Amino acid sequence: MRLSCAVPPLNTGRLLLRPFVPADAAAVFAGWAGDAEALRFQQWGPLGESETAAMVRRWCFAYEEEPDFALWALARRADGALLGQLGFAADADGMLSPGLTLDRRFWRQGYGGEALLAGLRFFAAAGTGRFSACCARQNAAGQALLQKAGFVPCGTAWKTSFDGSRRFLCTLLFRTAAGLTAPPDANR
Repeated sequence: MRLSCAVPPLNTGRLLLRPFVPADAAAVFAGWAGDAEALRFQQWGPLGESETAAMVRRWCFAYEEEPDFALWALARRADGALLGQLGFAADADGMLSPGLTLDRRFWRQGYGGEALLAGLRFFAAAGTGRFSACCARQNAAGQALLQKAGFVPCGTAWKTSFDGSRRFLCTLLFRTAAGLTAPPDANR
């Protein structure tokens, strides 16, 4: 499946999943891109303010350069607060892999699962039949979130951070699109 960062906005009960805009840079830095704890199981970061601003600008135009990647900003509908990001990357076999990062202030409140299910439902409705994930073994909350969303553990693999400084033993997880119904209303 060919992806695009130019994804449509999606509404859930509490969230608006929307494209990033350059003005999001300060909130991204303050919320998670500059927070080593929020990124401890990610392959990137933490970043400085100028690096974060450059990254957010790239995200705003990534659909032109990264056709196998889709990304949403996660904003709370009640007040517009930026809570995190949800991305999907396509592999050579057409499976999509989600990646989720949240501001620590919003952990354990159900936002991650709500966003993940919205993204999975969107891509299932678009014809994606299989999803895979790789979650650090030490990330118990991430593994629980994926399993609650229907992913099943199926093996392990090593991942290395993009800068090569960290390695993670990951649990590989898999799920099909079966049961992913009722995509979020993009016009709500």
